[in-house]
Amino acid sequence: APAGFGKTAFLSQIYIHQKKYRKVIWMTLDNADNDFNHFIQHLSYIWFKTTNQAFNSNFLENITQYSEPFSIFLDEAEHIYDESTLNFLQQIIDYLPLHSQIIISSRQLLPLKIASLRIHCQILEITQEALSFSADEINKLVLNNYGFQLHPSEINLLLKKTEGWIIAIHQFGLTLTSRHSLRTQIQKFSIHHSELNHFLSEEILNQLPNNLQDFLLNCSVYSQFSVADCDWLLKINNSAYLLKQLEQKNLFLIPMDQQHEKYRFHGLFLSYLRNQFQRLYPIKFKSLHLRAAERLLYLNQPIEAIEHYLLAKAFGKCIEILTLHSQTLLEKGRIRFLLRCLDQIPAHIFENLQHLQ
Repeated sequence: APAGFGKTAFLSQIYIHQKKYRKVIWMTLDNADNDFNHFIQHLSYIWFKTTNQAFNSNFLENITQYSEPFSIFLDEAEHIYDESTLNFLQQIIDYLPLHSQIIISSRQLLPLKIASLRIHCQILEITQEALSFSADEINKLVLNNYGFQLHPSEINLLLKKTEGWIIAIHQFGLTLTSRHSLRTQIQKFSIHHSELNHFLSEEILNQLPNNLQDFLLNCSVYSQFSVADCDWLLKINNSAYLLKQLEQKNLFLIPMDQQHEKYRFHGLFLSYLRNQFQRLYPIKFKSLHLRAAERLLYLNQPIEAIEHYLLAKAFGKCIEILTLHSQTLLEKGRIRFLLRCLDQIPAHIFENLQHLQ
């Protein structure tokens, strides 16, 4: 699961529970563990300190000969990319006694023999979906930690806003000051709250190579997109490869179909990316939104085109399209959409357009 979904906290709960009746080993991994010798020394030290087993330099023999049940916890395993270290980790899994476990948390799927473990029912996978908070869990968290009883409609609104992302729910709880206008506070809660904004910059965006940073920011132009959309917008032909990398890294990229042909970003992450894109590259931000809008008009999707023109602050184009399609939108009952558009357009631009008034 991505950052902020409570993986370490969840592992800690399992660790505390299992510590009551079996040997448990905890190791938080970092980039230094990509040095194989450092990794094996670190792991061996914790193993012998915990088990009091007679020293043996062959770690695989140690675990196969150990008669008591044990669990090895490896937290933040996304840091591991060294082939030797990963191969050794696979060997530990292969040699693991039946009465023991290895429990790994990672922001991305590690290049291990996962398919084989699935086929033989030897793995339990706990995904982002399982870690995301439900409406009931959100209600209990806000009540127990921050002392606010939410109305069911407020719970559902917060669930829709955060999509169960735990760190965002916590951040919202920290911003609460009173029960007054709680629904309005939820509606106004956004990624622009400084701590959440800094968290995404430090933990995600700044950790990526420049090409993936740029691709993420550019793709934020779309609310939903396909490989073809990205290739066309950015005038490239390797979007499929880049999206595959983002999927592997579990960067809040959500497939919208089983074929993985259509994607979207987590709503708060999309807001963050757009904010960063507009702040860092305002000219490119506008030009890509204009390019996306032109294509949508060509595809006869005026509503989606208007959304892009609004983000680009191309209010003249918005007025032009609204003038052409306002009657159709009214007939289709899109009054709220029209009002939302008009609210974003400066009054002096359309004050003389009687037909829109």
